[in-house]
Amino acid sequence: MIELEEHPILKKGWELYQDLLDFFFPPLCLSCDERLLPDEEYYCGICYGDFEYMPRPVCAVCGAPLGSRVIEKDTCPDCPPKPIYFDLARAPLLYDGPVVPGVIALKFNHRLEMAEYFSRILFYYIKTEMKDEAFDAIVPVPLHFKRYLKRGYNQAEEMGRFLSKNLGMPLLPEVMKRIRNTPPQTRLEHSRRKKNVAGAFEVFYPDPIKDRHIILLDDVYTTGSTLNAAASALKSAGASKVTALALCRAIKAP
Repeated sequence: MIELEEHPILKKGWELYQDLLDFFFPPLCLSCDERLLPDEEYYCGICYGDFEYMPRPVCAVCGAPLGSRVIEKDTCPDCPPKPIYFDLARAPLLYDGPVVPGVIALKFNHRLEMAEYFSRILFYYIKTEMKDEAFDAIVPVPLHFKRYLKRGYNQAEEMGRFLSKNLGMPLLPEVMKRIRNTPPQTRLEHSRRKKNVAGAFEVFYPDPIKDRHIILLDDVYTTGSTLNAAASALKSAGASKVTALALCRAIKAP
């Protein structure tokens, strides 16, 4: 692969090409379609300012915002049904407002540049809110191969590429596979989601995760059923601790 930094003429030509694209096809905000200013990236300042970060306090296990609720047990009503296999789950953002079209663009519209953008949010969250955790590796929640072939990529893996580089730890997309092509969770009632993903994951290469603290990475946490099923496979294969980390958390309507 040619490195533009090593070829000043090619680099200058690429920058000119980008300037022409921006002139004739100005970049627009992913949320409101307003033209972006030169210092704005994917979102205008107003929409970026409307990102909804996870309010505190949160459940110690699943990371759901508690609001004014007082939880006397170790889990909250938003936790997935027991047994819970991940040690904790966290997400920096709520799946609402301007972030939603960005996640959809990454997941379904081949906007892979959003993977790096969102990975920076995850990196900052880990370094500030999870700085006491000692992680060893990242495992993205895998897609079934049929869905992978149709989409052409796994959005969790794409975010993981940048996150692993920034954190200086390995990304292990090959250790776990999705062995059942389950229907998308969003099409199912909450009560059916646990059964839908039960036994859907299997670890084929356990050595890299044995006795390791694993970040199990996904884009959106809904009911936690998918992450819990994947965490179960990792724990069964010898992972010592599993932290489920998603970019966004979908909150149940009251």
